[in-house]
Amino acid sequence: MVVKLSAPPDGVLGGDQANPGQPTISLDATGEVVKRLQRALRRTPDEGLHFDGVFGPLVETAVKELQRGVGLTADGIVGPVTWAALPDGGLVPTRAAVGLRA
Repeated sequence: MVVKLSAPPDGVLGGDQANPGQPTISLDATGEVVKRLQRALRRTPDEGLHFDGVFGPLVETAVKELQRGVGLTADGIVGPVTWAALPDGGLVPTRAAVGLRA
């Protein structure tokens, strides 16, 4: 999968920063921040990723594809510029959380 997005001159997409304050992560990272990354990548859309909280080879490949697609160095490291290029990786609210009936 190749994601084609246009980066503005400053190299940062989405001035509102959908994923502010996230740490730099790379291969072998684990935890909730990796789940956030996986959710964001899945919204690019890369539906082959699972939310297991492990930054493994499949996640690294998806990160590199995203980086290439937005004109960044494809190093597989998710730092501030890569986070800014990603869609929001936060949890999607459930119907109940927004006051809707299931």
